[in-house]
Amino acid sequence: MYTVSGQINSNVVKTKSFSSSRDAYKYISSLLNTYEYQIQEEYDGINGHELVADYHTRFYVNEK
Repeated sequence: MYTVSGQINSNVVKTKSFSSSRDAYKYISSLLNTYEYQIQEEYDGINGHELVADYHTRFYVNEK
């Protein structure tokens, strides 16, 4: 099980759960396309795998 959380323009994105990492990243991709953002950096940290588009837009993918 994978969960996706994050923020877009400092607005919290509702946390969603997915059965596969493919579905989780597909969801993030659709949000990025909607708001016309691109991922600039990726980190593995205490909050899970972090994808950063800019200072106010980032996503966290956690595996449970």
